[in-house]
Parts: sequence; structure tokens; C-alpha cells
Amino acid sequence: MSGARCVVGSAAPREAQARLLYSQRVPLHTPHVVEQATEIVSAALSASLKPGRTPLPIDAAAEEWCDTFITKTEPAQRIVLLAPTAGWGAKQWPAERYGQLANQLTQRGFRVLVNAPPFGADAVVDAVIAASAGTASVAPCTVPQLTALLRRVALVVAGDTGPLHMAAALCIPTVAIFGPTDPARNGPWAAPTSVLRSAESVTDHHRHATAEAGLAQIEVADVLDAAMSQLEPIARSGKA
Repeated sequence: MSGARCVVGSAAPREAQARLLYSQRVPLHTPHVVEQATEIVSAALSASLKPGRTPLPIDAAAEEWCDTFITKTEPAQRIVLLAPTAGWGAKQWPAERYGQLANQLTQRGFRVLVNAPPFGADAVVDAVIAASAGTASVAPCTVPQLTALLRRVALVVAGDTGPLHMAAALCIPTVAIFGPTDPARNGPWAAPTSVLRSAESVTDHHRHATAEAGLAQIEVADVLDAAMSQLEPIARSGKA
């Protein structure tokens, strides 16, 4: 539809029918989508490129909002952000377990925030707050505000969802809880992370509504251990 004379893509795309539209088909040799995209662009430009980081934009209004939401005197190394929602239910670790995790982290001296949309209620976020017994706080924010908030936290705990990958782009440590999507292909790229995925999980991109069976096997204790392994060195150093 673009009218381009040359359309370059993977020789074996996940959406197999797309291959018919490519005038140049590139065999891919790397597992991660960031690296695969770089291979495709390299082939299109006849150049040898390497993946690189692009800093996320800084929005002055969002920074001001964040300085009010999180005071400058609050120790960032003690703030954890949970992002419990995902593109579809099969990728979503149960909300009740996020709430229990928040409770456990609060008992260990951390402030826990829950990412939420800027307008209107969200049933998943509400369930996390309820399960946390009031220990977690809602952080409703726009994308620029979320970007500012991510720069001020010590850790992000999430499934395969936008805030997880935004945190990775900012080199913020993460705990990534994976189920039907493969972290070797879709996990946080080139950032400090602990990836949890059950050996029982099966890669499946169908939009099922409920948590994938392998994902449901990951317990709160597993995520808490992974979180503390990321948080304790940060807390000791006094840096976020």
C-alpha cells in the first residue's frame, strides 16, 4: 500500500502470509525482535548495523508532575512499580498475586506503586490494590508521565507489556513474568532483568482471556525472590 518499489521483511515471519508481500526476504539469525529488526534494516540498506539505544523523550510537564507525585526527598531506591495489565489475559499474571507481592515488598520497607491509565477505573488495578490490603498505591499516568515515573523507580515488575519494555529502554531493573510469549524473542532487551517463565509454558499468540497455565504456576515467592535479588544491591548502594 505504501507504493515502495522494495519491501523488505523476514524470510520466515510469524505472520506467514506477510512473506508474500516482501520483494526482499531476509533470513534471520538472531532470537530477539530488536536484533531481528536490525538485521532487516541492515539488509534493506546494504549496511552492517548494530542495535542501539534511543533515549526516551523528556517532557517538562510530566517531569513536574512526577516531582509532585514523588517528592525529591523520597529515596528512589525504595520505590517499586508494578504494571499488572497486558495486551491480553493469557499474558497477565493474576492480579491477586501482584497484590500479595505488594504487601510483601511493603513489609520489607519498599513503597509500591501500581501503573494505571490516567482516566477511569481499571478492574485489574483495583484488584491489585484490594489484594495488597491497602499497601500499594495507584499511579495513574499518561505515557509521558509514565516515562518520567520510570526514571525515578528502583524496579519494575510486569509481564510482557509496554511499561516493561519502556523500563528496559531506560535501563531500569525489571522482573519480567512471562507465559505464552517467548522471552528469548520478546523479553526486556539489554537491561538488568530477572525473567521468570515456567517450563510448562507454551508459546502461543492467540488472544486467550485467562492466564496461560504455565504463567499461573509462578508463585508470589518466586517473584519476590527475583525482586529482592534486584533490589537489595540498589538499596545498599543508595542509588536508583
